Amino acid sequence: MKFIKSSLSNWLALLATIFTILGINLSQLIQEPIQSWIVFGLSCFLILFTIVRIYLVSKNIMKHEYPNGYSTSASFFKYSTLNGIHATYEQFRYIQVKSPYKSSFEHRFHWTGTNQPKVESDLQTVGDITNGEDDLGRKFYSTSLMSNHSLIYNECDILHTKATIENDDARPFLAQNVKEPIKLLNFKIELWHAPSEYNNRAKIVRQLIDKPSSNEEEIDWVDFNHSTKSFSYTVIKPIAGYCYKIEWTKPPSS
Repeated sequence: MKFIKSSLSNWLALLATIFTILGINLSQLIQEPIQSWIVFGLSCFLILFTIVRIYLVSKNIMKHEYPNGYSTSASFFKYSTLNGIHATYEQFRYIQVKSPYKSSFEHRFHWTGTNQPKVESDLQTVGDITNGEDDLGRKFYSTSLMSNHSLIYNECDILHTKATIENDDARPFLAQNVKEPIKLLNFKIELWHAPSEYNNRAKIVRQLIDKPSSNEEEIDWVDFNHSTKSFSYTVIKPIAGYCYKIEWTKPPSS
């Protein structure tokens, strides 16, 4: 009973506050109830309409600025193989949600090998793999990464994918499109089967995303680290609008 009285008192206090803001006092409410309630109703409608419009405009702005519904602050890519035949390709993306809520994330990737990789994730649930084509006619694979709960605006998370490849005959490179400003890209290529005489260097290049036929721009070269059996390279603050790529020569399969 006390809870009901308290709730009723709170609601009456809220109504009194709204009436006061709208310039409707108790005497007006008693003497001119119809006009007072009309003013109250119209005012509430205008307030609600304004809130909805602000929400829709903000949503459209965020959708235009962040088409995927999130921003990426850093991406890490790792290719690892023990023998040059069986390989894994992992990707970690640190993201921040830029929509009111989001629980599903599209993951696109290109694959040049004969056999389609098996995609898994330690952090999300992976959907079926489908084929697609972008505005420039480039074909890609696509799957969805589903979080176990909805993320709200500005909430951060990590997206993870791990592709397992059998009989890896794909071209030896990793590439990533940068469509918005991010802090860094990190590439790591682990070639555990590389012999001691393997002294090849990996090349870092970039190319405009919207001009796939343009010449690639050479950025840097990286030496093979025999201690870690890997190439490793970090691009700090990559320029948006470019596709960044690391290319290497495959050592003999073991």
